[in-house]
Amino acid sequence: MRLLRIKSFIKTELPGRDFLILMLFNEKQRHQAGWIRIVNREVVFSQILRTLSALAVIWTLRACHDAEGDTRPLHDGCELPTRTPDTEARLDERPTDWTPDFTLDDFTSHLPILVLNTNGNPIVDEPKVSGTFVLRSRDGVEPNRLVDPPVIETAIGIELRGQSRALAYPKKQFNVEIRDDEGKDSAMSVLKMAKAADWVINGTPEDTTRLRNIIGYTLARRAGLPAPETRPVELFIDVVGQPLSATDYFGMNVIIEKIQYGRDMMDLDPDLGFVLELNEVDTVWVDEPWFCAPETLAHVIHIWPKKGHDLTPARQSDIIARFDAVEKALQGPDWSRLEDLIDVDSFLIYWLFNELTWNVDSFRRSFYIHMGPNGRLRPGPVWDLDIALGLAQGGTTSDWSTWGWGKLLVAHEEFQNRLPECWRSLRKGPWSTDALIKAVDDAIMECRPALERDLNRWGIVKSGVPVTAPQGELDRALDFLRTWIPARAKWIDAHIDTL
Repeated sequence: MRLLRIKSFIKTELPGRDFLILMLFNEKQRHQAGWIRIVNREVVFSQILRTLSALAVIWTLRACHDAEGDTRPLHDGCELPTRTPDTEARLDERPTDWTPDFTLDDFTSHLPILVLNTNGNPIVDEPKVSGTFVLRSRDGVEPNRLVDPPVIETAIGIELRGQSRALAYPKKQFNVEIRDDEGKDSAMSVLKMAKAADWVINGTPEDTTRLRNIIGYTLARRAGLPAPETRPVELFIDVVGQPLSATDYFGMNVIIEKIQYGRDMMDLDPDLGFVLELNEVDTVWVDEPWFCAPETLAHVIHIWPKKGHDLTPARQSDIIARFDAVEKALQGPDWSRLEDLIDVDSFLIYWLFNELTWNVDSFRRSFYIHMGPNGRLRPGPVWDLDIALGLAQGGTTSDWSTWGWGKLLVAHEEFQNRLPECWRSLRKGPWSTDALIKAVDDAIMECRPALERDLNRWGIVKSGVPVTAPQGELDRALDFLRTWIPARAKWIDAHIDTL
């Protein structure tokens, strides 16, 4: 099997050894050994650092195993580093490094216009500060203006979002909680999305096109996978407590529904339903209900239900037992047992989706799973595609890429044999070449003027550093995206029968 020449998750004295060796091999050695290829050297270096920092944690997890090497998820007596707020990260002043080429009076946009105001309070990485959320939209009838009457004007709490790398970028991302007059969270529909109190405002500074999440989630939903709804907006943020200025322009951002409030997009079992997130061992918030799956180097977080919301000790134990059963079946030879525990059809589509988009985080970071109504585990919702679709691969469309559960699934011949038929069915419908190109073109048509303003405001990220965008950079990035996706699909067409 050329895909990975499965090396399995070997139980050794050093968990994570194979992953670390993979990162240290040069590209030729990895290719000859049958490992997946990672082209972007920055990604490789980042993974080495993450792996080294995680090994001490993994050793601790191993110490919690019994002498016979039991692989049960661990949730008693093991600790992960607790994530604490980044006290250095903040948004507290107007920019002085750029001059807008518009005034507030003449500013118009075909996208909705969102204005956030914190009444002079800086936005930090916890806790949320109070502010207001003012949204203007003519619903596509004609361009929107800042003088238009708002369609939403509400109190909010707002904080910075993301890990250390995201927090370091000048273009921040945010968690927003809509609040009522008493300061309590209050669900509300935003731009015709499902009602929710908590929302993500995502700026994707590493993605020059700013469109990868929008396009990726669209392709996922069209294939029947759960994925969040998105709405692009042009954003202004006032953190200085003065009248709004053109320099408060924060570029094009995307409002995304959060997964815990996206339960409508998942068909959950009414009695046993739950949503989990799997991540590489890293850190957890102190109040997150979680347990360890050391054989897959992941910690598993309960996204829903939360403590105090139907997550009783008995239900938590049941969730862990069901997850444990799936992990053991994935690593065992009994396909019929695994088929009883997971929804195979949805995992086939999810596996192929991550190959189509070449999602380097697939099955290992921001990997969500949920319990469907048939009592079988399903993948999704899809999340976090801002460095997918060719961005983290240096432009190549060739080779396979899969990790974690994806690697274990395709090791089962029965799963592998069903992939070609599933792929060809998708290529006749939601992922036909015309449909792929249309998904990109629709996003570009909706957002193009806003993208130009955003790039003028923020530039691009190169080698991890924000820099001024060269002339024509947006055209090059959009052309790349438009050609890469169908080229990737064509490569899979030619190789799906010879995994």
